[in-house]
Amino acid sequence: MVRNIYLYAVMLVTLVMMIGGSVAVIMNASDYFVPGPYYETLESFVQNHSYSVKEGFAEEASEEELRNRFEAERASYLDNQRAYAANGMIKSFAWVLIPLPVFLIAARRLRKEGQNS
Repeated sequence: MVRNIYLYAVMLVTLVMMIGGSVAVIMNASDYFVPGPYYETLESFVQNHSYSVKEGFAEEASEEELRNRFEAERASYLDNQRAYAANGMIKSFAWVLIPLPVFLIAARRLRKEGQNS
């Protein structure tokens, strides 16, 4: 009787872990395919650059060069967001894959005990 309660408790805990890991995998997958928005606009980027030039931290740049820098920064941000989501997805798979064998072993032992009774 105590053994069965223990096995059911193990199955419950591992099932909760796998559900949480599955939710995290789905959330990270959505972040990978639809990363968060890049909030800075081209106008604010140009304005920040103008301030940096005025303060002596940067050199003058053409509008085309600033646009290219802005697009490169935006692309870098989106790539970083995707890399972070992929990393999180891999970590979340661990919350599914590690408890799975424990759950299956406990379920198998419960089945054997049920057949023996």
